[in-house]
Amino acid sequence: MADLRFAYRKRSDLIAHVRAIADGEGNSDMIQDLSEISALGKANPEQLTKANFDLTQLDLAEQRSNELADLLAKANGSRLDNSKAKDMRDRAYTQLKVAMNEIRDTGKYAFRKNPERFKGYISKYKS
Repeated sequence: MADLRFAYRKRSDLIAHVRAIADGEGNSDMIQDLSEISALGKANPEQLTKANFDLTQLDLAEQRSNELADLLAKANGSRLDNSKAKDMRDRAYTQLKVAMNEIRDTGKYAFRKNPERFKGYISKYKS
């Protein structure tokens, strides 16, 4: 980005594009930024050449953008696989919670007249 800012500093249209590329954050934004850097540089190589910029870096940025896009897609896919495990965990927790609430309610009822046993079925935490 610093190379582009320097090379395009005298072109308000190009420097505005560089600023727009620099906006945003996150993985998908970075992947898009690499692609846009490559496209901008290839469309306007004159200023980069004058600034002694290695134009092969533009090809590398495009290549990295493609590789990272594939990697991010795989990572997002694996998150979907994990969502099945999370769903099963959440269902098991819900079933356990329902069963524990039933035991707690039954214990409170059964031992309502026995304070020593009754306190074992109550909690100061919300249930």
